[in-house]
Amino acid sequence: MIPKGVRLNNYTQADMTLLSNHINSTVRASLNNKTPYKLASLLVNSKLLNVMDLKHISPEKIVLNKNLFY
Repeated sequence: MIPKGVRLNNYTQADMTLLSNHINSTVRASLNNKTPYKLASLLVNSKLLNVMDLKHISPEKIVLNKNLFY
């Protein structure tokens, strides 16, 4: 993850998309144990998800720490 206080302009759009994909592939109790990506895939046209390069990351491959970018 990106530490609090770190400027985001050192990261590319691809970095932000990668981060978003990992965050949004994490199961949330508040979403009835679904992921934000799964909910979006039900509510949003799949073409939009493709254009935004949003993808599901399998649970065993999710990285939510500084190692994501390395």
